[in-house]
Amino acid sequence: TRIYLRRHRISRRQHQLRYVLSRVLSSVCSSVLGSVYSNTATNKSERLMSQQRAEQPTVQQQVTPIRYGMVGGGEGAFIGAVHRHAAALDGHYQLVCGAFSRDEANNRRTAAALSLPSSRCYANVEQMLSNEAALPVNERMQVVVIVTPNHSHVPMSLAAIAAGFHVFCEKPAGVSLAETQQLATALAASSVLYGLAHTYLGYPMVWQARDMVASGALGQLRKIFVE
Repeated sequence: TRIYLRRHRISRRQHQLRYVLSRVLSSVCSSVLGSVYSNTATNKSERLMSQQRAEQPTVQQQVTPIRYGMVGGGEGAFIGAVHRHAAALDGHYQLVCGAFSRDEANNRRTAAALSLPSSRCYANVEQMLSNEAALPVNERMQVVVIVTPNHSHVPMSLAAIAAGFHVFCEKPAGVSLAETQQLATALAASSVLYGLAHTYLGYPMVWQARDMVASGALGQLRKIFVE
């Protein structure tokens, strides 16, 4: 700044005014250009979406949703609603039944709030597995989503596997190594699919961190903090 002032023989006050004016002009230009860019991008996006809808008017109609039933996740529970919202994002999953709570009133209120018929609202997981298995193949649930307390994950998963239903379970898979190994043995002897909700494995930031460790970009790690 001092060199600039000496070369151009202007006062510090004039320099400050020029600086303020340049910042104001920069802010105004950024705001205007940002608005123009945003509107242009929005219009382009809307045109692209409109064009895609015109070219493929029946894409959504061609999707046959996977029918799932939920155990747990009743009124007042947190994670069940998270799973239902995620499953509804692309229209590829449809909730068809559930045993949402051991409390009968809560269970029925939850089913009603989710627009499920009372006949598909079950008192417990055993009843749900038995009744659903008796329905026609094109009506029964295909996947059991388990969002109950941790200690019940393996027993419910084993029951679903034995009944021939695929399983998607909230983490953890089990509360001990022994029962998790029992689950692995049952899955190895079955043709059903099993999914565990370790969603962090899919985060780009986690992939980046893993690559940085594997490639040696961070050097030798001596201590790791995990929160």
